[in-house]
Amino acid sequence: MTDPALPRAPEPTVPAPGTAVPGRHDLPSGPERLPAPERAAPQVTTYPVSFTGSAGEYFRLWIVNAALSVVTLGIYLPWARVRNRQYFYGHTWVDGHNFEYRANPLKLLRSYVVVGALFGAYTLSQQSERWWWLSALIALAFALLYPWLVAQSMRFQAVNTTHRGLRFHFDGSVKGAYVAYGAANVAASLSGGWRCPGRGSCSAGIR
Repeated sequence: MTDPALPRAPEPTVPAPGTAVPGRHDLPSGPERLPAPERAAPQVTTYPVSFTGSAGEYFRLWIVNAALSVVTLGIYLPWARVRNRQYFYGHTWVDGHNFEYRANPLKLLRSYVVVGALFGAYTLSQQSERWWWLSALIALAFALLYPWLVAQSMRFQAVNTTHRGLRFHFDGSVKGAYVAYGAANVAASLSGGWRCPGRGSCSAGIR
C-alpha cells in the first residue's frame, strides 16, 4: 500500500518502433580536447671568447719547461704539457669564467713510459734482421690500436677540462673512432688523400 500524499515515480516509457535509442556511442566521451599550445623556440645565448695571455708570459713558461725536460732526459715532459695546457686554459675566458685543466702528470708519465718503451723496442728491432718480426708486430699493434688510443686521449682531455666547476664529457664510441681514424684513413691513403683533405673531415665521424 502506498501513501497517496507521496508523488508517484514516473513510469518508464518504451520508445516507439523505429525510434533511435541513444547508446554508448551516442554519449559524449568527455570534454573536447583543446589543441596543444605551440612551444616557444628555445633561446640560445652566445658569449664571446677572450684570451688574456701574452707572448712574453708564455715564452718564460716555455723556456723553463724546455730546460727542465732536457735536464731530466724527458721525464719532466708530462709536467711541462700540463703546465702549458693550464696556462692556455686559464687565460681563456667565457661568460666571465676561465677554463681549468686538472690532469695528473703522473698518469701522463705512465703513458709516456709505455710509448717510449715500445718505440725503443721498435727502433732496436729494426737494427737487426733477426728481430724484424718484433718491429712488424709493434707496427701492426700500433696501427690496430691507434683509433682506440685517440678516443682514450680525447676522453682524458675532456674529463680533465672544467669550466665553472663543470667537467666536460666525451661520449664518442670506440666504433666511431675506428670508422673515423681507421676506415677513413685507409680510404684516404688508397685515394691519394682526396677522401680526407683535412684532419677534421676524417675525425668528424666519432660518435
